[in-house]
Amino acid sequence: MLANLAAENLDRSMSRLASRYRLMYTRYSDDLTFSSNRDFSRASAFALVRSARGEIARNHFSMHEDKIRISPPGSRLVVLGLLVDSERVRMRGDFKKTLNWHVYGCTRFGPDKYSASLGFSSISEYQAHVNGLFAHAIDIEPEWAGALHARWKEITAPR
Repeated sequence: MLANLAAENLDRSMSRLASRYRLMYTRYSDDLTFSSNRDFSRASAFALVRSARGEIARNHFSMHEDKIRISPPGSRLVVLGLLVDSERVRMRGDFKKTLNWHVYGCTRFGPDKYSASLGFSSISEYQAHVNGLFAHAIDIEPEWAGALHARWKEITAPR
């Protein structure tokens, strides 16, 4: 809520800028995204970045230059760690692999030993962490995450 309040004027500026370029503007915390489903030239993208840089400075923020990405049509589009380059939002493969490893590690070594090997101070801390990952996965890809989550609950259920 505080981030939204602090960025209220910035959001208005960025929305006006997006409208000028016939783009969509979205923000999550400090990640700004401009997108379009129509042709948008690389030159226009660079002009947009220059204009955005000015608006950001006028609103007393600064741009993290290393995080700027200009993605051409057909490229892999990742926003906030999610793949957004098709009709459906999807999780990245490395995120899925991480969840699979948690289930595999707990199956093979037991939740107590596996969580300790990862540096968690308690099994409850570890389970809360992985349960959070699963909550995210179920929100994004419930079909994929549901079966794996059922296995996770079975493995970590109190005996």
